[in-house]
Amino acid sequence: MECAESRKKMKLYAAKEIKEPAVIADMEAHIEKCYICKKELMLWQEVLGRQTALKELREKTEFKDRIKAQMKKNDINPQLPPGVRGIDAVSRVWKNKTGKLVIQVSLVLLGVIWVALISKYGINIPALIFALIGFGALIYIMIKNK
Repeated sequence: MECAESRKKMKLYAAKEIKEPAVIADMEAHIEKCYICKKELMLWQEVLGRQTALKELREKTEFKDRIKAQMKKNDINPQLPPGVRGIDAVSRVWKNKTGKLVIQVSLVLLGVIWVALISKYGINIPALIFALIGFGALIYIMIKNK
């Protein structure tokens, strides 16, 4: 095989798209002997590798675009820092009746556990008063919102 013929098939060979064993064997034999064609093969392999990396980068960009679209759909501002987005998410849960109920029940359970621990390990009067005020506020909120 000569250089001109080899160069015509070089891109296909670098991409491993040539299926005929005879052509592959001829290409390999020529590339082993010819320094210029070996260098061209290396360049094609580098170009194809960069094309693959660019394709993967585009796919990641599409993934980022899908996440931004989902955030926009959920009315989350992607420009906000993560902590603020978390607070915003909690406020959206609080606006939902089911979410509000879950948060309130969780807070009551935490308060009950806190009071149980206080009573088991010793009564701390200020902490007990604080817990009772908190329970009262939660019960008031729950009654008011029904």
